[in-house]
Amino acid sequence: MSPTAQKSIRSFNEYRKKLTFEQVMKLFLYAINGEKDSLRHMHQELRDFRPLKEAMELDTIHYSH
Repeated sequence: MSPTAQKSIRSFNEYRKKLTFEQVMKLFLYAINGEKDSLRHMHQELRDFRPLKEAMELDTIHYSH
């Protein structure tokens, strides 16, 4: 990975509120691969499917109304 990309990722992680860059990438890849309809659907799966929570290193995810 280029030094510029590494710097951008470190910067993202410094100013994050809830998710690290790695967690964001995992969520994007999970959503794309599983063709998820919405963040609400992902919230339900994270709530109900423990292996997914462990892989994402998340307890919950919330969507806005």
